[in-house]
Amino acid sequence: MADRFLTAVELAREFDVSASVVRRWLRANAIRGTAGWRIDQQTAAAARSHFDTTAARRRAEGQACTVDGCPRAAVGRGLCRMHYNRWHRTGSTDGHDRGAHQKAKTHCPNGHPYDKQNTVVYADGRRRCRTCRRAYGSKSS
Repeated sequence: MADRFLTAVELAREFDVSASVVRRWLRANAIRGTAGWRIDQQTAAAARSHFDTTAARRRAEGQACTVDGCPRAAVGRGLCRMHYNRWHRTGSTDGHDRGAHQKAKTHCPNGHPYDKQNTVVYADGRRRCRTCRRAYGSKSS
């Protein structure tokens, strides 16, 4: 009977970690299965040994992600790696509103407020500070 190959997802369920963590461990140990991430029994045993020895540390760190319904462990700012990356990229953990981190800014880089009198809003939603535009225009003439 042929050996049964496992996947990173199956091992991740067994260790209660994400599949990306298992893949990262496999890459760090220069283990790449054939036809994607098919993992043989010898590699699975090495992975089990590694994840069993780190389980106590994971449980001790085990703060859960603060996003409702997310069972993953928090990495930074109380968010799991996926939600942290989403927050960093879009300014929102739901990932729907691109540019939310720009819209949340209340002042231009030079410290002028983004208010009705001092802000130019372009058709595509970008904002520019009127004071800085005037200063830039006077320098170029």
